[in-house]
This record gives sequence, C-alpha cells and structure tokens, in this order.
Amino acid sequence: MIAFAGILRIVVCMKWIVLLVLSQTLSWGQVGVYVLEGVHEAASELTLHADGSFAFGLIYGAADYWGKGTWKLEGNSVVLQSTGKVAPFFRLLKSSAGDASGVKVWVQGSNGRGVENIDVALRTGSESVQGRTNEEGIAFFPKLKDVREVGFEVSVFGVEFGPIPVAKGMRDFVFAIDGNAIQEMRFEAERLVHHNGMLELRKFDPAKPSIYRRK
Repeated sequence: MIAFAGILRIVVCMKWIVLLVLSQTLSWGQVGVYVLEGVHEAASELTLHADGSFAFGLIYGAADYWGKGTWKLEGNSVVLQSTGKVAPFFRLLKSSAGDASGVKVWVQGSNGRGVENIDVALRTGSESVQGRTNEEGIAFFPKLKDVREVGFEVSVFGVEFGPIPVAKGMRDFVFAIDGNAIQEMRFEAERLVHHNGMLELRKFDPAKPSIYRRK
C-alpha cells in the first residue's frame, strides 16, 4: 500500500512536470525577432525574449520610437505590457518676472542645451499666440505680458502637451523636455494575435493590422 502511494505521487509529479514543460514550450515557440513587413517608409522590430521581456523599435519618417516591457501568452495571442512610469514630456523648471520687453520660453534638453523647432503656444487672458524655439531653444514673444498657460507641440512625433498653468506676472520660463519619454511607444495590455510565425499589431489601425513576421 505504501509502495503504491509512493508510485502514485511520482506519477502525479511527473504529470505536473510534463505540463510545465509543455507550457514553457508553447511560450518559447513565440520567442524571437519579428520584423514589420509591407509598410513603406517604416522599419520596425519586435523582439520577444525567453525571460518574458520584450523590446520594440520603430523608425517612421524622421521619428524614432522605442518600447520595452513584459509579454505573456494568452490563448493564441501575445500580450504586451510596458513597464516603468509614464514621464511628462515637458516640465517647468523655473520662472521669473523677467522684463517688460516680452515673454521668453526656453526649452532645455537633458544635457542642459536648448532644443530648437519646438512649437510653443501661450494663452493669455484674452488671446492665444504661437511661436517656435530657435537654435538656442528660445521662443520669444515681444510685448506680451499676461501669460496664463503654456503648451507645446513636437510635430515630428505628433505630440501635443499642455497647457501648463503658470504663475501670474511671470514672463521668463525654463522648461525641460524629456525626449526619451516622447520617443517611447507604450503598450497597455496590447494583444497581438499570433499565427503562422506572424504577429498582428492593431495599435496603429484596428481595422488594418500591422504584420510582424518572425525572422
């Protein structure tokens, strides 16, 4: 009786091991590098690693995007989930009264240098005005005084951010831009159907999925 119970435990244990191996095999079947196909002026790769992490890259026109996180298998789908906190694209670092000549908005990169070609929109009590940062990262609005909000647009990435409320009476502003956050492509429980060595990504167009084929 004791010997039979021991054999039964061994059989049950072996069944669990087989199920575990099969489960891992199914997941490992999706591991690899997938390349976007059939899209002009775009290049993209999605890598599913065996440790359950993924890396994403996309070049579209003049814009470069990246993404990372974890993935899991649910039925015939691969589900992507980005990790890390969502960072604001722009942050107000400091402001001052400046002088009466106008309003100055300085946009700095992570290296402390000015960033050019950033569209800046200011809202006053009665109107909205727009400008763009120069090679020094400065957008200047002459004779403007009463600023209530500041907004930004990065046209290359199709990003709009703001408006950001500012203190009354301030005319000189320094903002930090987080280029890394702007370039990040985030995935929130993004479900990609997997079949025949391909993944269908519907993030960009639900009606027409992007096809990623495994190398």
